[in-house]
Amino acid sequence: MPNVAEVIRDHVTLAVECVDRLYLNAYVPGLQRGPGVVAFLRQRGQVIASPMLFGEITNAFKTALQGFCSARGIPWIEFTKGQDKDKLVETYRQQFTADEGVVLVGVAQEKAKAWAATKKVDGRRVHFTFNWRTVYVNHYYIYCAARRLVVSPAQPGGTRREVPGSNG
Repeated sequence: MPNVAEVIRDHVTLAVECVDRLYLNAYVPGLQRGPGVVAFLRQRGQVIASPMLFGEITNAFKTALQGFCSARGIPWIEFTKGQDKDKLVETYRQQFTADEGVVLVGVAQEKAKAWAATKKVDGRRVHFTFNWRTVYVNHYYIYCAARRLVVSPAQPGGTRREVPGSNG
């Protein structure tokens, strides 16, 4: 049976942008084209690939993440436009006393390329077409801290190395 690294190797790319911060951007090639989006939405049990499902998926994610934060006393911060996120988060990081964990979750509305739907009605037939558009969407930032960071490449046989850190 394949391990997780083998299953996602051709589907997910991990980008490490600097030593003290890791940004995980999920890339699913099949969702980069309209037919892939329609197939994804239909897999969720709907006959019509309605954009309403994106809202349901987002709301479920947000509810689960807020529940996670609430159950653990993790701050939930909704950033305002123009706010210096790093400066605000630094005050929370300085107060964080555990060896590792989630410092806070931040939400910011930012510009991104995303799928936008156009409703098409042809007699009794209703369907949607999906096209890339620039839209403002919520980005969820999960700020974590660790006294030391263990880096392990997602390739089979990858090596592990520890990078000393100072709660970052």
